[in-house]
Amino acid sequence: MLELHDVRVRHGPTLAVDGVSLDLHAGEVLALVGPNGAGKSSLARAIAGTHRPIQGVIRLAGEDLSRLGPAEIAARGLTHLPEGRPLALTLSVRDNLLSGGHVLGALFRAQERLVRILPSFPQLAAKLEQPAADLSGGERQWLVVARALMAQPKVLVIDEPTLGLGPRAAGQTLETIAGLRKDGAAILLIEQNAAMALAIADRAAVMVRGRIVAAGSAEALRNDPALARGYLGAGSER
Repeated sequence: MLELHDVRVRHGPTLAVDGVSLDLHAGEVLALVGPNGAGKSSLARAIAGTHRPIQGVIRLAGEDLSRLGPAEIAARGLTHLPEGRPLALTLSVRDNLLSGGHVLGALFRAQERLVRILPSFPQLAAKLEQPAADLSGGERQWLVVARALMAQPKVLVIDEPTLGLGPRAAGQTLETIAGLRKDGAAILLIEQNAAMALAIADRAAVMVRGRIVAAGSAEALRNDPALARGYLGAGSER
């Protein structure tokens, strides 16, 4: 579904991403973890087209994305949720969700999509007519994810979905994200809490100083003592 080969991204004089190759398949969660400044968010922006790589190939469903802008990439089915993505707090939960379905081309299609995704977000379903400003921190994060799903993305790149949440809300948020696999979505999860991310991911990659230093099944990485000591301390990633 999503393929990266030898991707390099520069920020001024700094090589933020240095030769990263990854693949992401439909119906799986790939967790990307590592210490602060590892280049994870830079890689996410390169995938979404908001920061051009200086080298390498990024393909979505076999199509090279290098000549496409962010809007064109999004139209092809890739949705990027950067850290701190805002909501329209004065609008109702329903209207926030319907705004995410504008790419479907007609209001009735967005309404049909809303009916389809709401069972995955029961807390939101109970508060459809309330303004987003009334939601808790966890509920706002679920609304951000649910709004992104309204566009029926093939690939969802989510950066730090639990930032600022308590342990319970963070766990519920990641469980909700993990449940999106059932619709065939491919999910790249960049998460500050490696232990929680690895608990719900299928595969994982550890990124350090712009490079992938380890990759494999989430279970294998979670149970590797050297990785746990060196890179996977809860709350140390960014």
